[in-house]
Amino acid sequence: MTAAGLPVPTLLEAAPFAGGVVIRLSNTRFAIVTGSEAAADLWKQLAPSARPVGTPVWQWLDIQAGVPLITQATTEAFVPQMASIDKIGGVSFHKGCYPGQEIVARTQYLGKVKRHLYRIHAAGSTVAGAAIHTPESPEHPCGMVVNAAPSPDGSFEALAVIQENFVAADDLELGAPGGQRFTIEPVVY
Repeated sequence: MTAAGLPVPTLLEAAPFAGGVVIRLSNTRFAIVTGSEAAADLWKQLAPSARPVGTPVWQWLDIQAGVPLITQATTEAFVPQMASIDKIGGVSFHKGCYPGQEIVARTQYLGKVKRHLYRIHAAGSTVAGAAIHTPESPEHPCGMVVNAAPSPDGSFEALAVIQENFVAADDLELGAPGGQRFTIEPVVY
């Protein structure tokens, strides 16, 4: 970034430059917003140290960074604290009014969240909204995939919200009772 004359903002902050804005998404990812007329010259400056990636790689990098993507398949399925949206600066507890604010604030100040965001690794494909089951109680899902992407090694990785009391069991099933097994790791910010 600095070799191209661009500012390097702090994490999840934006820094303006003469032709636009740089937003730091993680320690290794930045979004640059600029006009189309300046984009080609800017790319020439960045090309020695950056490379373009397609949407699947970008989605995989989001999963590596622990950034959940709420889509139509997962709309209204979680309060922000379940999907760790509060940990990445996606919720303000100090300003403004927004739909659901009372529930979010009540959860933050009085409640205990029993579902948390985890990174999962599966051999086969999975999609946002896929249910997670336990053999202990197959008729009731104990979690849901938030977003998923193919991994460079050919497997799939995803972020999933899972009830904390089932995480240690190591027998969860993806998609349906009897579905594929997967491994779980905590998301660390």
